[in-house]
Amino acid sequence: MQKFIIFTDLDGTLLDHETYSFEGAIEALSLIKSKNIPLIIVTSKTSTEVLDVQEQLGISHPFIVENGGAVFFPEQFANLVGLDCEKQNNFYVKTVGAEREEILDFLEPLKTRFKIRSFVDFSDDELSKLMDMSVGEVQKSKKREFSEPFIFLEDEEQNFNLLTEKALESGFKILKGGRFYHLVSRLQDKGEAVKIVKEAYNLKNGGFDKSIGIGDSMNDYEMLKHVDIPVLVEKKNGTYENIHLPGLIKAGAAGPEGWNKVVLSYIL
Repeated sequence: MQKFIIFTDLDGTLLDHETYSFEGAIEALSLIKSKNIPLIIVTSKTSTEVLDVQEQLGISHPFIVENGGAVFFPEQFANLVGLDCEKQNNFYVKTVGAEREEILDFLEPLKTRFKIRSFVDFSDDELSKLMDMSVGEVQKSKKREFSEPFIFLEDEEQNFNLLTEKALESGFKILKGGRFYHLVSRLQDKGEAVKIVKEAYNLKNGGFDKSIGIGDSMNDYEMLKHVDIPVLVEKKNGTYENIHLPGLIKAGAAGPEGWNKVVLSYIL
């Protein structure tokens, strides 16, 4: 029997884009749990948010936060060598990205010029309405360590191109998510973090036969590029992100329903 490891985005993929529910993927989630298949969350969310999702899913695997900013390993990975992790509460954390303070120091002087509003500029109530979350959930989303989400208020395409050039010159880059752009370290992406997790499983558990990666947007590209079986789920409007990779599979449905469909087809 083949040993799988699954890497998954959350918003718009395992979680419904509007309701943040994984109800449509319950059947596949139950199956992979019964088969002890590692489910590695790879997301733009913060560690606090991911821990909530893991609790709801009933899992305790490694996870990747803030678009590859860091990998959090549970304590059972403590004896791994060569990963240069730091202890943080009950986790061993491998940092890939830049500290948020460094990111904000770069971004703040440019906000007026490029018509930008970032997370630190929004009140909890404003973000609650914009993201359709409770204030409590928003406060967890604001606990960022390796990224700063933002929007352009005017001239989005022009300002995106100009800010991208400026960011690259200073060691940063911009990723486009479902609702926000994300300013991160130039060295950071989901793919680099996926490689770290794969290395850890090769060291700890004797490896695996196939890796599956599931996403829905362009900021999942690097993750999908570094797995054996890359999968795109549909967006709510029935279209797919314009991603082209060898062997790319299109799930045939949106969000958790598409996630459920494709996982069952490989794991059953």
